[in-house]
Amino acid sequence: MKHQALEQFDYHIWANERLLKRLEELPETFYTQELKSVFPSISAVVEHQYVTDRIWLQVMKGDKYEQIIPFAQGQKEKVAGKSTGEIKDLFATLYEEFRRFFSEQEDLDRLYVLEHPQGKLDMKLSDMIFHVVNHGTYHRGNIGAMFRQMDQAGASLDYVFYATEKSTV
Repeated sequence: MKHQALEQFDYHIWANERLLKRLEELPETFYTQELKSVFPSISAVVEHQYVTDRIWLQVMKGDKYEQIIPFAQGQKEKVAGKSTGEIKDLFATLYEEFRRFFSEQEDLDRLYVLEHPQGKLDMKLSDMIFHVVNHGTYHRGNIGAMFRQMDQAGASLDYVFYATEKSTV
């Protein structure tokens, strides 16, 4: 039986793919338009999501805080100004890396010791996966609000739509 964390991660991928597909249906100016919101544009939120997902993969692989800081900066520079199509391709490659990493793990509930300047944290790999999914859900909600602010319908990204679609395939 598939670990619940991996099932949730599949949902995370599905939701991000649907969101990016919806963004591709709109003019590129919609993606980069400045707004008064939590982030200055949808592109800024999507770039943040990509960089954060990428960082967490590195944490899961065992990178230390000191390695993550310059890595994160490099990722921010890598995604800055990318089109929706380009960022979609980056996400696809990233999710292949996640899946490969997960397939190599014998125990998704093994404990990691994460060290950060603010303290040390014992955290299971599965909890890191849940964190990535939860973080993505939060920011997809930000993006949904931004769609409404620009008088556009967003994508239907609720888990129930994923589960329904999955059960009919």
